[in-house]
Amino acid sequence: MTTFNWIHILILIATIAAIIVGPIWAVKITRRLDREHERKNQKFEVLRGLMKTRRLQLHPDHVGALNLIQLEFYENEPVISRYRTYIEHLHMSAPTNDETESFFDARHALFVELLRSVAHEMDYTFDKLDLDRLGYTPRGWETDELRNRANSHLLNELLQGKRALPVTEMKAAPESRFPPPPKINDDD
Repeated sequence: MTTFNWIHILILIATIAAIIVGPIWAVKITRRLDREHERKNQKFEVLRGLMKTRRLQLHPDHVGALNLIQLEFYENEPVISRYRTYIEHLHMSAPTNDETESFFDARHALFVELLRSVAHEMDYTFDKLDLDRLGYTPRGWETDELRNRANSHLLNELLQGKRALPVTEMKAAPESRFPPPPKINDDD
């Protein structure tokens, strides 16, 4: 066999190998890229959940996003370190004296550091003061949340027999500027 025939045979073998192996490699590369894209999307959803609820820290979406940090950012030591510090602070009991305000200020500062670290991992750069001040929650939501928690607490005490239900006589409604409703006669 001549050199020319060997070159043709090698080209034929390379072509057959490319026809067989090429699509397999293409699928493997596509699947790897899809997995990386999905991981980035999952991390982004954690960041999105934290940003969306940064002023509603009792909201289920906020708690869910916090709980996913350990899973989604497990390989990122700065994020995990800030997560651990923040979670440890969440598990601490709030003081009942003059230190209450500084305790919650420290908790908020730890949360902002965690949020900033997660954002940095996702290639977002936020100023700490912006993360702290630019979140918005209507005051009515906070008022409603506090009222709902107080009412829930009172209802639980009532149902557990720790509190009595006071019953008082209702006073007549003040005179209305509208005429009374018409009386319906049953005689008709």
